[in-house]
Amino acid sequence: MLKKLISYFKKSEAVIPNSDKKGEVTPINITRYGDTQGLSQWELMYEGIQLVILKRNSPSPQSKNLLAFKPYGELLWELEPHTKQEHDCIDSVYIKNGELIACSYSCFNLKINYKTGEVLETHYTK
Repeated sequence: MLKKLISYFKKSEAVIPNSDKKGEVTPINITRYGDTQGLSQWELMYEGIQLVILKRNSPSPQSKNLLAFKPYGELLWELEPHTKQEHDCIDSVYIKNGELIACSYSCFNLKINYKTGEVLETHYTK
């Protein structure tokens, strides 16, 4: 079973579309799990919800790079880093004692309601 899951979550390489201006990407609208093909850095199925962290250079229109989907379906919620600074992003997620924790580049841990995306607690870790 584990080998099957690992093979399923292997990432396919995709070219991120460029805009007319050099060094910029054209934002895309992500509304379904399939829209993340080639853009995801990390994925996990937790309690029936597909969690995806987008790559830092993904062409998302905002800094919300942790996304949750119905099982391989439509977008449920997006999570923005605590600081909302341009360089900040969610870079890891873990589950501890049944709680979903998202960690940001700026050293904040966010305890999240996995069903709604609501931030329940915020802790600065540095």
